[in-house]
Amino acid sequence: TEIVLESDMSSSELDDLRRENIGLLEKQKTAEMNHSECKKNNEVLRSQLLALSNERSEKEQLLTWAVDNLRSVSESFSSINQKLEEEVNTKKDEVTCMQRSLELMSCELIESTNEVK
Repeated sequence: TEIVLESDMSSSELDDLRRENIGLLEKQKTAEMNHSECKKNNEVLRSQLLALSNERSEKEQLLTWAVDNLRSVSESFSSINQKLEEEVNTKKDEVTCMQRSLELMSCELIESTNEVK
């Protein structure tokens, strides 16, 4: 490679190089501005992502709480239902027993009536 001194270059060549340098500096400045804007956008997006992540976590916790409560309510209803079924069955047994007693009493009444005649 050969080192060229400015004094060896013509005025038009120097002007061309200066224009090229100015163009490159403008491109660099634009690239730096774009980079800075991208960094700002990236920070905003990170912040939004963190907020969404926190919101999702809160919603998952609420959903877990709701499911746990529903499970608890369901178990309570199941227990209450079982107790009610037991009570109904007990009442059915009592009614059946009373019906049999009434039938027996009816039969006894008929027999006693027949004996009186």
